[in-house]
Amino acid sequence: MLVQPPSTGIYEALKTSLVQALGKSKQAYLLELDSLQSRGRRPSSLLIHMQGLAAAAGISLSDPKLRIQFLQLLPREFRVHYSCLPLSKS
Repeated sequence: MLVQPPSTGIYEALKTSLVQALGKSKQAYLLELDSLQSRGRRPSSLLIHMQGLAAAAGISLSDPKLRIQFLQLLPREFRVHYSCLPLSKS
């Protein structure tokens, strides 16, 4: 990149290169999503965090695995109520 910069779109190429080198990979977001724990979070806070990780990992919010994991992280008394609701507002 520094030795042979592109003739056009140099700033976009530099940005892409920096994000790839310094940013989290999709695999890192997937690992974080897989190892997620509720840690006393409110269900809405947990869901927002999971949706952010899923979006960063490129997972669709309608993915059934995301719903199952969310329900498994909830306390038992919440599972019955939340199992009837959609994960997204749409």
